[in-house]
Amino acid sequence: MELMTIESSGVFYDNDRFPIGFRRCGEFTIAEAELLHNYGNSLIALESGERSPMTKDEKHFVAVCKGEKEVTTELERVWKKYRTIAARSRLVSAFGASKIDRSPDLSEYAEDMDDI
Repeated sequence: MELMTIESSGVFYDNDRFPIGFRRCGEFTIAEAELLHNYGNSLIALESGERSPMTKDEKHFVAVCKGEKEVTTELERVWKKYRTIAARSRLVSAFGASKIDRSPDLSEYAEDMDDI
């Protein structure tokens, strides 16, 4: 896969989904994290339609985001990976996935309790 020519617009951070950063989260290689840092803002703007695609590569990227074309560049592959990971629902708890209902089920004794 080749790298695409796309304008970079500042450093990209996703503190909501990756609060410790792309490099430290364990999901991306160092090279992938660098691509996200360098091009993420531009890719979000292109994907959302906030910025119009100017080059052939940018037009292809928008088509990939819409599902009209296949991934052909490394940057498109990394962006697709980022979107897949970011879309996962995350459940974070210091004590486990959910509370355990510790109240006893007394429904089988309901008739006996009505007589009291």
